[in-house]
Amino acid sequence: MTNVLLNPGFEDGTGSWTYLYDGSSTFTADTVSPYSGLKCAKLAVSTKGTYNQFMQINFPFVASTPYRLSFAAYSVAGTNVDVAIIKHASPYTNYGFNVTNLNLSNAWQLFTYDFTTTVSATSDARLFFQLQTYISNGSVYYIDQVNLQKVSEIQPKMFALFE
Repeated sequence: MTNVLLNPGFEDGTGSWTYLYDGSSTFTADTVSPYSGLKCAKLAVSTKGTYNQFMQINFPFVASTPYRLSFAAYSVAGTNVDVAIIKHASPYTNYGFNVTNLNLSNAWQLFTYDFTTTVSATSDARLFFQLQTYISNGSVYYIDQVNLQKVSEIQPKMFALFE
């Protein structure tokens, strides 16, 4: 199974991920309570600004292709998040995946979505977690195991039959 994203479990620190904000926030690879592995992304907002977006850009992406996106996430206050895959530059075209008002709890949850990319999708894509609508001063989010794979490369589960 080939994940098209780099550093999906943040085991290599913050590399390959970008956190854009205009208030006062931090992005760290936290070791306190990851969903899996040794680290996870921790996004901590001290002072809310006008934008707050966590992303990875320019990954291999093919038009008109079935994909599966999965990730684990929670927010300390149980606040929500928007998640989408769009063209990285203007006009920011949606590439076939957009979930708004995703209900996070204050404990880890695993989210899995199957979708098909649009005919206009290319490798100038941006996967992003938009926090701005839901955050307040002191908001803290955790994200881990972000996987984006072509559905054709996902191995079916094998079941053993016992008599």
